[in-house]
Amino acid sequence: AIAGPAGWAPASGSFTSATAFTITWPGRGTYSATVGTDQVTWNNGITWRRGGSGGAGGFGTAGPGPSAGTAVAGGICANPRTQAMMDEWLARAIPPQPAGSALRYEPWGRLVGRSLTANVTVNGAPDTRLTRCEWLWNNAAQLRSANGLGTLKEYVESRR
Repeated sequence: AIAGPAGWAPASGSFTSATAFTITWPGRGTYSATVGTDQVTWNNGITWRRGGSGGAGGFGTAGPGPSAGTAVAGGICANPRTQAMMDEWLARAIPPQPAGSALRYEPWGRLVGRSLTANVTVNGAPDTRLTRCEWLWNNAAQLRSANGLGTLKEYVESRR
């Protein structure tokens, strides 16, 4: 059976081969995945490892999307230079923002600073089992700069 997190009943889902499948969730998009012996790799770059949050040898309880569950970044975080490149980007990148705001990225890639209407703060690390490198890499395509550095993903990939 193909299932996602609570409230994510797929409208359709099918295996397209012995090692690949596609799932469509209403209002949340279509996702495709390649299935390996010990992991599932989604087309949005997230990989699920066997024995993750699903326990009992499953692949975890969360599907692709907002609750990333047991997502991992794969081998990129095994390179000790990766975290240093990420930290360099985080320090230099200016997030897209309205004129008059003074926002920046904190070490986990979250926006902090002054917006037009409020001070934006975070307390501690996000609630995740991921390392900071894995967390950042799983969000790297969405972390954008307005000062010519590209996304975090583009920046790291151009320097590997």
